[in-house]
Amino acid sequence: MIRAKDICKIRNLTKENLEDIERQLFNIEMLIDGRRDGELHRDVFIDRYINNISVERLIDKYNISRTSLYMILERAVQAFEYDRVYGFLKRYGYSDENIDKILHKSRVTII
Repeated sequence: MIRAKDICKIRNLTKENLEDIERQLFNIEMLIDGRRDGELHRDVFIDRYINNISVERLIDKYNISRTSLYMILERAVQAFEYDRVYGFLKRYGYSDENIDKILHKSRVTII
C-alpha cells in the first residue's frame, strides 16, 4: 500500500526532475548563438525527444535537410547535457580550464 508520505516524495522528485529539464531546455537557447537559432534548436529537440516526432516529419515541418536536422539535434543535445557534465566535473575538483579542455575534446562545446 502506498502511503501519503511516499506520494509526497514522488511528487517532489517529479517536480525536481521537471525543473531540471526546464533549466536544461533553457540552456539550449542560451548556449546556442542567436535568438532564432536557440529557439529552433529547442523546438526541434522538444519535437524529436519529448513529442517523439519522426525525423521525416521534422524534415517536412521545419523544411530543412536531413543533415541539417541531425546537426541541429546534435548541438541541442550537447547544450541540453552541458550543465550536467560541467557540474559533474566541477564536483570532482576539476578547474574551469581543465573542464574547458575536456569538453572541447569530447565535442560538447557549443560555441
